[in-house]
Amino acid sequence: MGKDIQVYTALDAKVRPAERLDILLLSTEGAAPMRTYTSLEEIQRDFSGKKVAAMAERMFHQSHSLAGALIRKVRIAGIEAPQDVEETEDSEACTKAEGLVKALEDVRDMDDSFYFLLTDVTDEACVTALCAWAENTEPNEAALGAGVEDHRKFYFGQVSSKSYSNTYGRSAVIYSDNPEKEWADAAWVGCTGPFWPEGVTWKWKT
Repeated sequence: MGKDIQVYTALDAKVRPAERLDILLLSTEGAAPMRTYTSLEEIQRDFSGKKVAAMAERMFHQSHSLAGALIRKVRIAGIEAPQDVEETEDSEACTKAEGLVKALEDVRDMDDSFYFLLTDVTDEACVTALCAWAENTEPNEAALGAGVEDHRKFYFGQVSSKSYSNTYGRSAVIYSDNPEKEWADAAWVGCTGPFWPEGVTWKWKT
């Protein structure tokens, strides 16, 4: 007869932070310089009432994870909300998705030392543009051979459509019927991200 597995957890055990993940949470609710945060309270103070604070809360509150450490360190940067821009005599037309990617590249010009990207946008056009952007961050062999620094990224997003299909690499998109309440992408990264690559399956975590 098999024996039950018993797991004992000290209620006052201190959380060990996962330090190796370079996560950027990008807010589209106002410009803010990139800053590293190690406290949820600081994030809630600086981004009170904003979506990125809710994302961080979901990411940090994954104590049920079996990972040996939990995420307690993220970078956050803010940009103005991208909008569709009509063509004028002085500028070309630009879609909201194109504006988002351009603003993200401007952030990279100032600080490119992040790997995971999550944002507070959930519309499919922007999500698709970010998936394509992430795939294009991977340098080819010729570029690497020429000494180009490898700053490839990975984008994790969410949409509210079950029929959405992501065809790009270096990205993952999750379905949520209420994305701006659940922030399932942030919760998923918080639960599974601290594990070493191939240390745990990312499936069946919802």
